[in-house]
Amino acid sequence: MSICKTCDPSGNCYVPDAYSKYYTTEYKLVNGTEGMMNALQDGPITCAVEATSPGFEAFTGDSIYSGPPVTNVADLDHEISIYGYGTENGVDYWLLRNSWGTFWGNNGFAKVAKGTGSLGVELDCSWVKVNATPTIVKKEKPAEEKPFLRAYGDVENLDKPKLTMFGPD
Repeated sequence: MSICKTCDPSGNCYVPDAYSKYYTTEYKLVNGTEGMMNALQDGPITCAVEATSPGFEAFTGDSIYSGPPVTNVADLDHEISIYGYGTENGVDYWLLRNSWGTFWGNNGFAKVAKGTGSLGVELDCSWVKVNATPTIVKKEKPAEEKPFLRAYGDVENLDKPKLTMFGPD
């Protein structure tokens, strides 16, 4: 399968003649509120969380999710994106995007309490820097078709009889 495919409105999918491919220039692990806030200055980060924390799977709305503290990295079982932080009514929070669709949280987004250990969100995060200049990838042209070759002995030659292990047919 090709690396990049696109589909037109009729559902016909194909490999484009050329597409942009972006490479990372730097990757780091980060944890703790200070490290996370610093990393967010360059863009979103991804963090592992304990998605089975009470009420998290069914969380909806615009309130701030605050579950019991999670302190063991081995309990983390799901990845989310953290894209910012703020304070509401004196409560600090992280802004997150989840992959579960628009039915979850506030159209797939949520706020989670910051600095409390909720979900274990501050235990295991990472970020990358992406090279802003893409590499243009062009679709490879199909190789020229080579003539079909048949195995020796399958070729008919009317001037000479076919040979088998036991001589002419």
